[in-house]
Parts: sequence; C-alpha cells; structure tokens
Amino acid sequence: MQFPPPSLFDDGEPKWAAEPAPSPATARAEAAEKAIHEPLINLKAICKLARKGIPDKLRADYWKTMIGYYPPTRESWPEIRLRKEHEYMELVRSVCSLNEDNTVTSVARDVHRVDVDIPRTLPTMHFFACDESVVVDGVPTTFSPTQESLRRILHTLARVNKGFGYVQGMNELVGHLLFAFAEGKAGNVTLQIEADVFFCFQAMLSILGDNFCRSLDFDRETGVMSTLRTYDKLFEYCDPELHDHITNVAMVKPEFYAFRWITLLLTQEFLVPEVLRIWDYLFSFGPKMSSALLYCAIAMLIHQRDELLGLEGMTMILPFLQQFPPIDIDEMLEIAQKLLDEYGLDTIRQVKADIEGTSESPLSPKQQQVTSPVSRGAAITGKIGGFMSAMRAGAQGIFNKGVSSSAPASDE
Repeated sequence: MQFPPPSLFDDGEPKWAAEPAPSPATARAEAAEKAIHEPLINLKAICKLARKGIPDKLRADYWKTMIGYYPPTRESWPEIRLRKEHEYMELVRSVCSLNEDNTVTSVARDVHRVDVDIPRTLPTMHFFACDESVVVDGVPTTFSPTQESLRRILHTLARVNKGFGYVQGMNELVGHLLFAFAEGKAGNVTLQIEADVFFCFQAMLSILGDNFCRSLDFDRETGVMSTLRTYDKLFEYCDPELHDHITNVAMVKPEFYAFRWITLLLTQEFLVPEVLRIWDYLFSFGPKMSSALLYCAIAMLIHQRDELLGLEGMTMILPFLQQFPPIDIDEMLEIAQKLLDEYGLDTIRQVKADIEGTSESPLSPKQQQVTSPVSRGAAITGKIGGFMSAMRAGAQGIFNKGVSSSAPASDE
C-alpha cells in the first residue's frame, strides 16, 4: 500500500504543507501599501507605519500626506498634482529666464551660488551625474537633466522666498527630496515631480525655516542658535553624564557639530538610504518634525555613548562627532522613540520656556525626578543603556530591531 495515499498530493506537493508566513518586512510593506491606498487616509495609521520605514515606491505619497501637501481624501490627489504643476510653472516663468527647453538661462549675481552648489549635491549618485562639466569664471554652465530640475527648483525658491533667499544647504535637502520622489531613477523626474518637490520643500520651510534665516542666527528666541540652545538643554536633561563629558569637560559645544546635523537634517552624516529612513521617521511628526529631529540627534550620541565616554578632550571627541561613524539606523531611531516616550514634546516646550525665562511653573514631579542629575543618569543607564545592551546582544522581545512602540504624531 502506498503511503501517504496519492489523494494527499497535488502536483507532487503534500496538501498539508503550510504556506510560509510572510517576513516582518513583507508584512510591513503590505500594511503600508494598504493604508496609503485607502479612499480616506488614516493619518494616525500611516504615521505609525512610517516610523518603521516606508517602501521606496510609497515614500513620496507618505511624505506628501504627512507634511500636509496631500489631504486625506485620495481621490483629490490627481487634481491637486495637475493644479500644483501649473502653479509651479507659472512661478518659474515669472521669476526665472527660460529657453524653449525650460532651462534657466539668466542668473542674477546674488544667486550664482545656486549653480555653484548644484554639482556638489549628492555628487557620487548616478541620479545627478553630468557627463560633461563646463565651468566659466568659477560657475558651472552645463548640467544633467536632473541637475537642471534641481536648479529650477532652487532658483525659484531663492526668488519666491525673499526672506530666506538661497541658503547653502537647501540644495542637499531639495536634492534628497527629488531623489526620493523619483525613487532614485533619473528617468522618473518630470515637471510634475519637480512641482511636488517645490511645494513640499515650502511646507518643510514653514516648519524648519527659522534655521535658514541668517538674520535670526543670533536671536535668542528664534533662529538656529536658539534651536541649538534648546538641543543642548534637552541633551543635558536626557543624559547629564554624557552631556557633561562632551560639553563641559571636552568643551565641544553644539555649534561645532550639531549645527550641521540640525540644519541639514542629518544628510551629511549618513548614506542616502539611511537618510531617507530617518526622514520617514521625521516626516511622521508633521509640524513637530523639528522636535523629533532634536531627539534623533541626542539618540545618535547615546547610541555611541560608551565610545564617547572613552574619548578624552576636544581633539578626540570633536573629530568623532564631525565624522560620525556608521551606525544601525533602526537602533538609533529606537533610542529616539524611547526618549520621546520618556520625555515627550512637552519637555521641549518647557526647556524653551526655561531658557527664555518665561516658565511660570516648576517641572512636574515626574520631570523633576528624571531630570535631577542622579536620577537622570540612573534612568539613562538603566533604561537606554539596558536597551542598547539588549540590542547588541541580539536579545529578542520588546527591543527587537525595527520594532517601534510609538504613537502617531497626532497623539503627541
């Protein structure tokens, strides 16, 4: 007698064989695709999914929705894109001189630096590669098609935003947006994608713009120096021992390293895929993106805590921070989220009030407990330090790599 009976087989495969379970990455990708294709987008749900990472093909739609460029009603998106493309081209033609190919032909002297920075934008990426570069009087005059797209966007931004003009570094942020929206394929870049990038960057400027306004650099209440003071105080709250070692003992001030981290959204510290992963997380906070960025910067330091505490003096610590070593981005974002869960966005508002001398009430008992020098150090050692040990030992459970226990931005 044949065993098992032939009836149990179908084309040679046993009927009792179970379908393999999808991998966590596949399950996340399927959930992300389903959520963004709902007729009415659940913003809370997509923000939660975004913090675990977004597939390349969905990233543009996620970012545009979380930043507020797209409304939750998906059926309105095609009409919005067509209208915004028309608005964008009207803006470009009104502020730039174009030839029949829509190439910017005449550049005012005060924005020559846009053209100087174009070839410096993601220069190792084939996406922006230019076969032949011609430079006249120190200014490039030939550009690849994707560089021309970037150039149109930046020249238009410089003319439309009179308060900012063009500030070096904008090219990096816009370049990463363009790369992400085109899924890293130069052939995908169209005027419609250009328009999406332009208006999404305008939305980013409404959140981060003070960091680009040079006239506010030394304003105590706004501008990038105010942001750095907030970062420094928040860092002290989160990990007083590490803060003291870097800032007071080694005399490495945030201006020396965090200025670039904050103004350029970490684009100079990590590889492009890692930056896009970090931006998935940052965009999920919408208008609170800048606050989440501060926690990410602190998480970078805590991730390298043991190494930093083992370095002595400015001559060792400053080069380490200015040439930040490769790290596991998922681990770093786990730490950032754990800090956010512990301290929350209210702590940042309290920090700003303390700095400005406008705080009307003392910290809550819970905050007093976690921000006192002894208890804060113990909290970091016991919670964040324990977390890192578990991660590095490959422990399973609540601290598995890639798992985030965050609430969506609207809950913060």
